[in-house]
Amino acid sequence: MTSIADHALLGDCQSAALVSREGSVDWWCPARFDAPSVFARLLDPGAGHWSIRPSGPSSVRRHYLPETMVVRTEFTTGSGVLWLTDALAFGPGERGHGIGQASPHVLLRQVEAVHGDVDVELELAARPEYGLITPQVTPTASGVELAVAPTG
Repeated sequence: MTSIADHALLGDCQSAALVSREGSVDWWCPARFDAPSVFARLLDPGAGHWSIRPSGPSSVRRHYLPETMVVRTEFTTGSGVLWLTDALAFGPGERGHGIGQASPHVLLRQVEAVHGDVDVELELAARPEYGLITPQVTPTASGVELAVAPTG
């Protein structure tokens, strides 16, 4: 399991996510800091994560983009360079003390091959309620849709 020290913090003033150096979101409670998690691999390996990484060996560097909570992870492989950029979205036009007040609670992840060719592995294991629920995942034209059966 990845150490907590090897995670970058994303925030939108309403919640937070933790992203590992390996490109995995291992913690995220979307609506509020104290809301049930969607990804909680920090607590248990089966409690959910979202991993995007090169399929082969790579060296890793990462940094926050200037004056933001946006983290860029740079993977260098034998065949190219891949950037993974992660952030939690703010509401439209939010500035100053208003930041986070209209957060849409959206995790944004962008993958960009900036040099050469890099094969990418993606693994989405959403596990709401700290890993207690396994949702049905359905591909859509713009991504995926998670369906969770109502609980009693």
